[in-house]
Amino acid sequence: DEPLALTKKLRRGQAAAVSRLSSLVDISMADDGLSASELRRRYGPGGSAPDSELSAAQLRARHNVQNREFRADDGGGVLMYVVAGIALIVFLAIMYVLMAKQGAE
Repeated sequence: DEPLALTKKLRRGQAAAVSRLSSLVDISMADDGLSASELRRRYGPGGSAPDSELSAAQLRARHNVQNREFRADDGGGVLMYVVAGIALIVFLAIMYVLMAKQGAE
């Protein structure tokens, strides 16, 4: 009977611990039961949840940060190559004009 009494006592202690934990944790705030529109209302821009209660991923999503470096994504630097190409064409055109003048003299 002693092991049975000990088991019952442990189960009562576990039940008490679970009830204390459930009173500390608001189970109604679980996200997995909410619809997408409810999640957007809560965590989206201007949402009801304050920033201090959000995870890092939720904060990045709320403030539309696309990467962890907080830098704007430049699309792979395409603009830089376009500008460099135009500068090269202008440089070659100037060199052609100068060489044509030099040959005419």
